[in-house]
Amino acid sequence: MKQTLRAIWPGLISLADVIGLAGLISFAVACADSSSGGGVEGAAGRFAAPESGAAAWTNAGSPDSLLARGISLYYHGDVEGAHELFAEALEGSVQLVDNDARAQALTWLGINAWKQGDYDEARLRGEDALALKLEANLTDFLWRSYNALGLLAWYESRLTDAADLFDSALEAAQAASSEEGIAAASGNRGLIHFEFGEFAEARRRFSTASDGGRALGDPIKEGNALTNLAMLDIQLGDPRSAIPRLEEARRLFRAGDSVLGEENALGQLGSAYLVLGEVGRAHAKFDSALALARQQGLKPEEAMNLEMLAELFMSAGDDRRALRFYAEARELNSELGDEIYAGADLRSEAVIYASLGDLGSAFERAASALEMHRSAGARFQELLDLVVLAEVAQRRRRPADVARYLDAADQLADELDARAARVAVALTRARIADAEGEPREALRALASIRADLSRGDYGSEWEAESLRARAYLQLVSLDSAVVAGRRAVEASERIRKNLGSGVLRSSLTAARAGTYSDLVAILLRRGDVEEAFQVADAARGHSVREYLVAAEHAPLDATVRGIAQADELLRRIDQLTAALDTIETVPARDRDPETDRAITR
Repeated sequence: MKQTLRAIWPGLISLADVIGLAGLISFAVACADSSSGGGVEGAAGRFAAPESGAAAWTNAGSPDSLLARGISLYYHGDVEGAHELFAEALEGSVQLVDNDARAQALTWLGINAWKQGDYDEARLRGEDALALKLEANLTDFLWRSYNALGLLAWYESRLTDAADLFDSALEAAQAASSEEGIAAASGNRGLIHFEFGEFAEARRRFSTASDGGRALGDPIKEGNALTNLAMLDIQLGDPRSAIPRLEEARRLFRAGDSVLGEENALGQLGSAYLVLGEVGRAHAKFDSALALARQQGLKPEEAMNLEMLAELFMSAGDDRRALRFYAEARELNSELGDEIYAGADLRSEAVIYASLGDLGSAFERAASALEMHRSAGARFQELLDLVVLAEVAQRRRRPADVARYLDAADQLADELDARAARVAVALTRARIADAEGEPREALRALASIRADLSRGDYGSEWEAESLRARAYLQLVSLDSAVVAGRRAVEASERIRKNLGSGVLRSSLTAARAGTYSDLVAILLRRGDVEEAFQVADAARGHSVREYLVAAEHAPLDATVRGIAQADELLRRIDQLTAALDTIETVPARDRDPETDRAITR
């Protein structure tokens, strides 16, 4: 399972806000396996034990039955139990001198090791299986060995090797007239097209895999392909289309008794809900997926779910927990040799360090991520690294570096031709323009993605409208500023109301306090004192109520931290209220420009 969705932070890139964005995210499903377990390689009962020399295997079960049972356990998520049965099947096939059974047992041992994160064992078993099949001319299921080795290369960020192996798998499947093999290889080849930013071809491959799974009556293969199509929808900024695909995938996985598929679909649903701002539902999905992954000892899946929880806490303003989850995920990814997603974790850490003012650490992490992703050829990840580096460079007062990173990001966005890429670059340009006091440049950047944001995406909508309101305020276009400011608050409110946790709601309220204070400032400049009071009171009310609820159930350290954040927010609101009181004592006709500017700083 792969994902590329990554996190955001006010003032820097936040992929949840970008896609509107956590790499990519999103979880991708690899079609390593055969159908739902009724037989081995589609030939149940093929391995009959000979009458002599096989007494032990007559009692323990033929390699065929052992493999079938192991495959069933694998799909059900019991990878340790599956390993034992595959090992028994291998031992039996050696004693029976059955090269066919031996090759399939080696293949499945490799697939199972890959799922457990033991890549050295996976490569050894997969290469042994491939060599045996080639030597014994076992061509019917040669595609499965190429497929398994391709998946391993993909997880190790060897994208070119993975592409070559999946192409070999497809050729072998076509030569054997295996519809199952064609569907699996097509789906997996789509993963590489996705990594390279070739999204239209990725969708075509995933659709081929979905059609193939449906024609075969294989619910797991069809569910895998639908999950990958949903992953693509999320990454390209269309999470609403992803949700019905994922619900259908979950139905298929339940029909195929696939716990692994269910875990994957839960993670993807969490990603979709997070992008839509339904953080409470996202949290529940990620928690469930993480529990399943840990229960079954699935290290790659565990890393991905840790990343998504980090994304969630990061977007809600809880830096401490976000850093902890990212560190755990990065350690797992490094242990697994997954450079692409270890790099994405580094980039997300860079965003947090930048938000904390540690720009040196932020630059080091983002630059390392860029080097890793360029080496792997992961172009969408490279774009996300570039926009983070651009914002860090702006805060380090290095305009030449800002221009260099943004120009490179623009070129990549043009080549990728995807909504998520365009939004990422445009929001970054708008944030930098806002920081540099260039409101017209910010508005130009935001106008370039108006159509992309019109689909509705509360994460990106909140930030875009907030930036637009600030730009109009600087230009003293107050009517337009009020409209944009109200939209920003409305979008932020939709997210806040969907947070199930009081701690998360309070963190989000503190993190996005600027949205409320900006609207208050704009209303004051326009003379709408009554509405300004209402917005200020609403922000104050959210803070007090939600921190009281959070404190009732939160650990002591979280409560103390929450009180500190609440105090800071209330101080900001009190300052605005004091400004309101001052303004009311001065008639509008007697206010000078400096008085108006003072309350909007």
